[in-house]
Amino acid sequence: MPTAVHPQQAAASTSSGSPPTISVVIPCHAPSADLLGRAVAAWLAQRPSAEVILVDDGSPEALDSPAREVRVLRLEENRGAGAARNAGARRSTADVFVFADGDVEPLPSVLGAVRALLGDRRDADGLVGVPVMHPGDGDALTTYKMVYLDRMWRLAGREVGSANGSLVAVRRGAFDAAGGFPESRGAGIEDIELGARLLATGARLRICPEMGYVHHKSYRWGPTLVTTYRRALDFARRILIRSRVNSMGRPAQLATNLRAFWRFFGFYFASLAAFYVPLAVAVHAAIAGGAARWELLAAGGSLGLWVVTRAPLGRDLLAAGGVRTLATGLAFQVCETVLCSVAMLHATLTPWSDR
Repeated sequence: MPTAVHPQQAAASTSSGSPPTISVVIPCHAPSADLLGRAVAAWLAQRPSAEVILVDDGSPEALDSPAREVRVLRLEENRGAGAARNAGARRSTADVFVFADGDVEPLPSVLGAVRALLGDRRDADGLVGVPVMHPGDGDALTTYKMVYLDRMWRLAGREVGSANGSLVAVRRGAFDAAGGFPESRGAGIEDIELGARLLATGARLRICPEMGYVHHKSYRWGPTLVTTYRRALDFARRILIRSRVNSMGRPAQLATNLRAFWRFFGFYFASLAAFYVPLAVAVHAAIAGGAARWELLAAGGSLGLWVVTRAPLGRDLLAAGGVRTLATGLAFQVCETVLCSVAMLHATLTPWSDR
């Protein structure tokens, strides 16, 4: 990776008075030709214009450039999105990198916002794009995920601690100082790790509503649940590493590891309690033939908390797709809660290495 540079030194590279140069880096592996073509066309139509680098991450068949203006960098083996993005950044000489997925279609305002906000202004070192709702294919799970992601990013606040791998812009110097994306073949949390690395160097990431994009992606139950578990497991392990906690498969580590999780997931643990307390009461009642009054009160309060915390999302789901989308979203959240709980236990009770 390039030599580390402090983010404030990075700002100097774009403070000469001239607008910053921009490179759009798109990693892809065996992409849909139609979706990639739409994405590239949208980037080439941006004003101001930018260099577009397409990184072919070891596709079975080498990709041809979808347009004369697009540079293609071929990696001979599939190394993962993080490594592909870093390779594209190394090939570029621009002041600012814009990293985007191959199925992301940017709105016309994206590069104008990047140039304006990462030019002479000093209130951010990176900008995080915001997904825009689109009809999709009418599938209830896809509609739920789009509503959930839209709400998550729009309510995240002005400054955030995580990048968005679908669309994020970063000053070159801040990116170099952070060491770029992690290149380990994890479960797709390299954007979260980049955000943590940027914050550790003093860089600032902010949400940029002007960087809107349409993500042409469909979700299916099986693959989405598998990805959810793998991401949760990888994220849990990242937390333990950052907390300098070593998991050696010893149950005695459980209390230490749970304290590490609490520092990162306090609200989520409250949500877990709100979900599992009613479940525990129901199981106990089934075994004992009834439940005490205090158990019923605890279960009712916890269930009420779980419902109340999800009421705003529920309203958005009803508006976007009706009762079917609402039911699908609640069902997915139940599955997600269970999978994330198991992933945390898996991370803290089994041996693993930081690779």
